[in-house]
Amino acid sequence: MFFKRFAFLAALLLGGCQEIKTEFSDVLHDKATIVEATHSPSRMDLTLSCGFGFTGDWSCGPTLVNVPAKSRVTMRSERCTFTFTDADSYREFQHSVESSLEVSYRESYRAIYDGARGDKRLISRDFLGCTFVKLGSG
Repeated sequence: MFFKRFAFLAALLLGGCQEIKTEFSDVLHDKATIVEATHSPSRMDLTLSCGFGFTGDWSCGPTLVNVPAKSRVTMRSERCTFTFTDADSYREFQHSVESSLEVSYRESYRAIYDGARGDKRLISRDFLGCTFVKLGSG
């Protein structure tokens, strides 16, 4: 019991000087390419299910399974990859595979400050938007 209290107090005193913040970069821009735009429509699958019932009897029967539609668009740059799984993104970019874009994003960091020292770790890259790059520019 004494050890648990001592460990708690030591952690409180030693860790109490740390300040944890979420920080964001300025808006960053990067050239990217759409490398994938796929869609599979929703469908109904018929499967055979077998198992034991509540009374212990064995039974088998057909089961209808609804498989939802899935969409995926992937944009890749030198620094990062953005993947979207919504149908609106697929509709917007389905005919643009291998097209060049300029993407805008910002980076989120978890920063831990312990006195004068700081430790920053990348949490995520937040997509802000993109524009198509015309051939011959950039």
